Amino acid sequence: MKNIVLCALIVASLMLAGCASTPADSTKTTDFHKKLGIAYMNEGKNQLAFVEFQKALNIDSSDAETLYYLGLVYLSFEDSDNAVSSFRRAVSAQPNYSEAYNSLGVAYLKARKYAEAVSALKSAVANPLYKTPELALYNLGTAYYRMGKLDDAQTAFKTALRRNPDHITPYLGIALAYNRAGLFSDAARALERAIELDPAIQGDREKLVELLLQRILTAHGDEEQDMRDLLEILKY
Repeated sequence: MKNIVLCALIVASLMLAGCASTPADSTKTTDFHKKLGIAYMNEGKNQLAFVEFQKALNIDSSDAETLYYLGLVYLSFEDSDNAVSSFRRAVSAQPNYSEAYNSLGVAYLKARKYAEAVSALKSAVANPLYKTPELALYNLGTAYYRMGKLDDAQTAFKTALRRNPDHITPYLGIALAYNRAGLFSDAARALERAIELDPAIQGDREKLVELLLQRILTAHGDEEQDMRDLLEILKY
């Protein structure tokens, strides 16, 4: 009888050992759900992506990359509060995560929390290993523009151009800042420069008008006003 009990205990212990997950297994499972979520995002299936990222976080709640992508999904849902929360958790888990700081700045911009946006975007730019600082610099310029700090906005936009001359978007910010300052000729020149350099427009002003009108249909708030201001600048 003792031998039977002992055998049963041994079998039970072996079963438990076989079922226990190792850290490596957990990492693989987290990566599986994360990669599947990213694939869904690339297909525009953001709700399915959301589910996969939640599954990944149920396994590892501090995975910075998963938190970052979850924040992007929240942004696509226009849920700025949860986006901010996700990005803040991402940079807490990985303090040098410039992409997450940049997206945190974008989330604050959408929530019209401009001072917080400036702080996050400065953190993104401060990392010398950040591969695309021009993106955060453009967003920083936008934050300053929203705050009415036009000189600081111009500095950020122009610094973005110096970091990456092929990034055309800062010319739009420069045009808007000049326009708000009443420097209408300078605004028109900056916008013309964008029209000349943008490969999607190739100097076609009517193409830009078409793109701006399309954007107005889906934009709202500050972004919609930006599109309307750019249309006005085209008339100068």
